[in-house]
Amino acid sequence: MADKCTRKKIVSVFENFPEEIIQGIFVKLPIKSLVQCTAVCKSWRSLIISSTFIDAHLRRIVQSNSQTNVYGLFLLTACTSEKLLFSLHLDNPAFDEYTKLTSPLIPLFKKKLRKYSEKESDFYVAGTCNGLVCLASKYTTIIWNPCIRKYMVLPRPITLGFESDWARCDFGYDSHTNDYKVLRSVNNFYGKRTACEVWSLARGSWKIISAGVVPAYFRPLDYSDRGYDVSLSNKHAFVNGALHWIPSPKGYPDEVRYIVSFDLFSERFAKIMIPTASEIAHVSILRYRESLALLVQSSEKLLHLWVMKEYSVVESWTILSTLHLQERIWYPLGFRKSGEVLLNMYPLGVQLVDPNTGQITSELNKRRMYNFMDSFVQSLLLFDQPNAICY
Repeated sequence: MADKCTRKKIVSVFENFPEEIIQGIFVKLPIKSLVQCTAVCKSWRSLIISSTFIDAHLRRIVQSNSQTNVYGLFLLTACTSEKLLFSLHLDNPAFDEYTKLTSPLIPLFKKKLRKYSEKESDFYVAGTCNGLVCLASKYTTIIWNPCIRKYMVLPRPITLGFESDWARCDFGYDSHTNDYKVLRSVNNFYGKRTACEVWSLARGSWKIISAGVVPAYFRPLDYSDRGYDVSLSNKHAFVNGALHWIPSPKGYPDEVRYIVSFDLFSERFAKIMIPTASEIAHVSILRYRESLALLVQSSEKLLHLWVMKEYSVVESWTILSTLHLQERIWYPLGFRKSGEVLLNMYPLGVQLVDPNTGQITSELNKRRMYNFMDSFVQSLLLFDQPNAICY
């Protein structure tokens, strides 16, 4: 009763304020406070869950993070035989853990929304963007906003009926249409054909990519193509509104000579040549700030960082640095806003490498190994989706 009276008093104070004044106040509030405000009155809820407000709040957070130089990192901290563990960290020198996240896969399994027999460890992170996380398995794909504890189970893919030996999803944002999309790729047995389809949040459904659009050279490495933990080893690089992969070589790694891209606006594939190198033992693709980057291992312990200074201009590939590794077995987590790269090195754990100096720091959480890392910003996305599930 007291809470109801308090809400009435609060509403009475603001009821004569113009909506733009109220929106100006709300847009500065943190996510948790806004979620609480939706329970105060219908008009506040209508304002907060509107797509216009959600986009304005996201722009405000991005701008604020840039001005204060405070950024977040989303991490899949462990991938056991039974479950996935997620957490948010601050992108600061200490790599501080901000909060542990409750996986949406637990309530997903309890609700029995899946039509196939799967376990939590069958899922991988297919990408993150503007506070949304895409989790996928061979049969199920979900979009998850951990900050408001909501997720969506995507409808049955069209390609699910295809006889395939692998399937993978990749997630990104189309800024031209303000839409979030998932590209699902499947390959039939023996790798003779790749079929692709795109799911759009705005459309709410899958759309097959014409076979004539999918190039013969497109086959991104599956999440089972490599011998070490693959939940991160072949993630895409999302740059300039396009997804980018290193394609699966037919034989040996030195056959990799190009990057495959998929533009989320035009929904077209393209090929970008990688820099010429005499020897490539291993190559990984990443996003370095807003540019494409490659980590190319040319010998057992020599690692070159290439950056494409001007997008899609092959001549702009530049070696930013050459690193001398301590261990042979490694894979990259990604770059921090400072420009430092995080590498998982077995058995040392996460190593922080400064590309400018080559200095390696191993003070990040001792010997813990991470499976996935990407920049993260809190948002209200999915709050306005009627089919999003709370947990």
